[in-house]
Amino acid sequence: MEYHYVIIVLLSFHWSNVNGQNNQVNFLDLLKDDAKTFQQELTKLVNENLGHETLQQNLNDMSEDDATSFDDQATLDNFVKDLAGKTTIAENVLNEMSSHILDDYKTNNGDQRPIESCCQFDDSKLGFVSVFGENVSMSDICEQTPPSNSKVCPSLGSPPSESIHYLKKEDLVTKCKDVYKEAKGEARNIQYDSLDGYSFTYPAYQDPSPMECTCAQRDPRFSSRLAETLAGNEGRHFVIVLDYSEKIQNTIDIMRKVATTLLKLFTSKDMISVKFYHEDNLVPADKTADCLKISSQATPYLKDKILGEIETKQPKGDAASYSKVFRESFTALKNDNSNQTEKHFIFVTSGHYIDNWSEIDQVFKERRKTNSECNDMYFSLLLINDGKLPKANFVKNKNLKEGCNDNFIDFELSGDNNHFTINSKISEILPSGRNIDDKVYYIMPISDRFGRGTTIDACKAVVDKSSSSQNPMKGVVCLSFLTNEFIREEWSQTENSYWFLIKRNGQTFIHPKFGQPLGSDELSRTVSILQTESSQSFKDEVYNNMISGVPGSKTLSHVMKPISRGPFGATSQNKTLTYTWKAVPKSDFIMTIVTSSDYEKSELKITNQGGKENYHRIDLIPDNYANDLCKYSSEHVATKDLSVIKFPADAFQRPSFYFKLETNETVKELNDLFTPGNTATPPDELFKDMDVFNHLRQSVQATHLMEGYWKNDTSEAAKNTLTRYIGMHNGFFRTFPGHLMNPSYDPRARPWYRLMIAQKGITLTTPYPDAFTGEIVMTLGKVLLKGKKSVEKAGNIAMDFKPLYFKELLERSIKECASGACVVIDRNGFVVYQSSFMEENENSTLENQHIVKMHGRLAKTMIENGVMIKNYCLEFRNNVTVKEWFYSLDHVIEAKSYSKGCLKDYHVVPIIDSNLLLLYVNDRCDVKEKCTCREPINGERFGNCSNDISETNCECPCIQPVTCLSDLRITSNTLECNPEDKRKTDFSGIWYTGDETQLDLCMDPECKTRYTLSECNRFKAGCNWCHKYPNGASATDDKKYCEYSDKPCFPDLIPKTSPSPPKKPGDKDGLSKEELAGIIVGCLIFIFIILAIVYFKRKSINCEPSAKSESTIETNNNAVSNAPTLPRQQKAFTNFAYVDQNDPDSFSPTGAPKTPLPPEEDPVAQVDEDQSNIKDGKLPDVVMKNSNDSEFGA
Repeated sequence: MEYHYVIIVLLSFHWSNVNGQNNQVNFLDLLKDDAKTFQQELTKLVNENLGHETLQQNLNDMSEDDATSFDDQATLDNFVKDLAGKTTIAENVLNEMSSHILDDYKTNNGDQRPIESCCQFDDSKLGFVSVFGENVSMSDICEQTPPSNSKVCPSLGSPPSESIHYLKKEDLVTKCKDVYKEAKGEARNIQYDSLDGYSFTYPAYQDPSPMECTCAQRDPRFSSRLAETLAGNEGRHFVIVLDYSEKIQNTIDIMRKVATTLLKLFTSKDMISVKFYHEDNLVPADKTADCLKISSQATPYLKDKILGEIETKQPKGDAASYSKVFRESFTALKNDNSNQTEKHFIFVTSGHYIDNWSEIDQVFKERRKTNSECNDMYFSLLLINDGKLPKANFVKNKNLKEGCNDNFIDFELSGDNNHFTINSKISEILPSGRNIDDKVYYIMPISDRFGRGTTIDACKAVVDKSSSSQNPMKGVVCLSFLTNEFIREEWSQTENSYWFLIKRNGQTFIHPKFGQPLGSDELSRTVSILQTESSQSFKDEVYNNMISGVPGSKTLSHVMKPISRGPFGATSQNKTLTYTWKAVPKSDFIMTIVTSSDYEKSELKITNQGGKENYHRIDLIPDNYANDLCKYSSEHVATKDLSVIKFPADAFQRPSFYFKLETNETVKELNDLFTPGNTATPPDELFKDMDVFNHLRQSVQATHLMEGYWKNDTSEAAKNTLTRYIGMHNGFFRTFPGHLMNPSYDPRARPWYRLMIAQKGITLTTPYPDAFTGEIVMTLGKVLLKGKKSVEKAGNIAMDFKPLYFKELLERSIKECASGACVVIDRNGFVVYQSSFMEENENSTLENQHIVKMHGRLAKTMIENGVMIKNYCLEFRNNVTVKEWFYSLDHVIEAKSYSKGCLKDYHVVPIIDSNLLLLYVNDRCDVKEKCTCREPINGERFGNCSNDISETNCECPCIQPVTCLSDLRITSNTLECNPEDKRKTDFSGIWYTGDETQLDLCMDPECKTRYTLSECNRFKAGCNWCHKYPNGASATDDKKYCEYSDKPCFPDLIPKTSPSPPKKPGDKDGLSKEELAGIIVGCLIFIFIILAIVYFKRKSINCEPSAKSESTIETNNNAVSNAPTLPRQQKAFTNFAYVDQNDPDSFSPTGAPKTPLPPEEDPVAQVDEDQSNIKDGKLPDVVMKNSNDSEFGA
């Protein structure tokens, strides 16, 4: 009977086409109505189940009646006063240390002595010091020299015999201990790097053993501290020519080692031009970068590009033309218009040449003399000698010097050209230091080797100005600060209020647009403040006054200010900005505060509302929660009816304290401090200051009521929710159910927070791995405002659930999506959901899958139709500036239908008051179309762009590194991205030692109490409707059962299909006679096939065992998959009672459903109703077709 039913559907469908579509509703209007229903579902989740309205109202009630006006000048004065305290400390400490070191050079012969390199100490000599957050010795120093390093790592080779001045250790330790008192606990390490290869660090620490060889490769002569100090404020200009002619073939390995070592000399303040003598011409490292044909800033990225060329380019062409090399190189230095006064020309050659020596000598002398004087011009010839160079030619190369600062360095093929010998020879190029002053220089932030964050080094050259020596400079002594202690933020930086720090030369030192440094050995970047504050009015009316050092303030109107769109891209907004600046004493720093006219300092009142709090370190006091534990995931445990709180590391006086000193006592202290009514104040050394403590206390009190709200929510949505939480602008975090968190976790660094804080309405993320469990989740939430009259954002409230639950929400609201034809994207074009996300192994990751990659033809059409707009923003990183190409759909505010070619039509429907759009697609194209998409590498979010990048090219979001900063043409319309936060959060540790299988689920969907398909599917994220037992035995219709999704089960699978094109008003009605005849003939053939299948099916049932019967039925079901999809029919499975004796939760389902459902919820009743509708001539709104016909088929 069921086969005749299918035939009737087909005939009715075609007859309906013949008789017209006069009664069919407009499909776009239908989608709009359903999208509104879906939006209402999301709003209900956010307001009722998550509690956004309740929490926002509480924030409104706690807010001050009148927002406090922000006093720019007073805030700036406090900033500068605090920073001036650090610069004064730095100056005093460095003056005393440099004097002591100079006296040692004058009075001590510096004899060599045995030292323990790489800080290898007996652990018993070290003790934990809270100021450092590490085990250190305040009575010892770490020392390093090339000879000591070679003992630690023999594979690096043996160092040459050379004179190294060893400072007298006993006197040095005594001086460090005494002088460190001046730091008053504000600074970290004292370090010294000498030009002859000696270094020390105070206090002594222990290098991890896996770092032994890494540590031994550190050479103080190439440290960032020494390089940055030698470069001064203006930097230097280097022209380097590498002889890659065929004459270097036998010594190419030495050439590459030498050239690679040379790159270590340069900082981002230096200008460099590196050219290869190759195929009889001087060619730049990157022919596509115009700036390299002249000179460009030596950014780490640029040096990486040059390094790649050094390692891959093969020697080719005749011996070098010295005349050409000298003529072009000296001309480049002479025509240089940069600010650098110190210039270097370095020629690395085989020593072989093709031109006449008299011509070479004449060109060299003429060009060398006309360039500059001895004090600021250095020429170095580095000879890579293959042993075949005639002695006369060797002498001529060696004598090729005209200036007093010229160098000749010989690398012989037969010599021991190892790490130490090459470093030693290259270091001879370092200038004598005659022009180096002894002022304090501040080195750009780099990552601390101990993982404590980023550090800022204050450095001072140790120079003997009274010495008649040609080398008066001895080295550089530095004092390091943790960045978050060097400058203590007094308020959270937002789009409407922020601060930045620059130097008087305009170099940007710290700015919100800068990301975190990536490595401890990474040299600084140089970005002008004119690139980060790019408005023309800032350049014309503020910049010159600011760098003069004279304090001032200026308000600028109609400034186009870049606004973040979350983790991806940027937009702009017209703002009125006030810049207030002031110089920092004893430094060349200028501190600036920027506020928008929209900004008001909103505060919450301190109240006694709230209750007992639980700090997240439940692992330290597990007995307190023994009766409150539940299973949060397959491996993690949480507190069932309690939320926990966490504070960010930067809220503490010593962030290292936060990571290292949490004990039972400190956890109890933190819990007590935030109990309502407690008037105790925190210890002086705990929080950064009382303002920070009070702001955290306000956040704790304002959010405490949500614990009871969430606990009392027993709704269907609650059972499908994994966790609910609140992240505030000050880094405070509350989560329910409560669980242990990794110490490094900061909600503000997470993509969900950054995406949500940039939105106004409801925000839903793409699926991503949860930071605590690693499971794939989706986050839904909404931004919180600081008060009823405030436009400032206080943070976000959010909830996590699995993609399966979102599928149920979507298909419940938008029936058309049940077929798999819907794609939900966000305003950046990333796919939030499509049916294939439910398929195993469909994607290695579901996070950041873009519509361009997943549906190329559709994306291309959307770009051409202006639905997706492509743009780029600049991201200033520590090692490279990149153009980040992104897509925006922010302008799509109305539902609309489009059509082009075989892409018959597609509908774009915004989900109002959210970051989501619904796409419904009718794709009749036979061949899929792909756009350009490159996979990310090196931990990037996106791949590198193709060479054909443009606003109209269909290409995935991508990054385009800027080889040369001078190539940037920054205007007031240039957008700046928020930097990607590179801080990574490891998954939380597993601390529970009990049997977690005995714990209840934190959010229990109670699968075993759900006796029907529809009841079970409502909790599909946690439950499966099973048609087989775990041993593979089939269950009859009345024995199918609902089981937890993490239990063995064979769930019912609904066939995935795709929609046929919906008929729209205005389409041509009816069929031609030929079409009608074809349909009738086709239907007759189809009837014959079905009858044949019935015949053979019945025959096989009578002849074959039950297992084969099952297989046959499944095959037949596949045979009719092209027919319109109907409610699933019950299959006749053999009845095997099954009980798993090893599973305490196992059961043998018996009997019919125990709770009869009303007809509207009963799937069997729905089947009967659908059949009656069809018999009455009514059709479903959407008719299905074969999934292979659509790019959007699941």
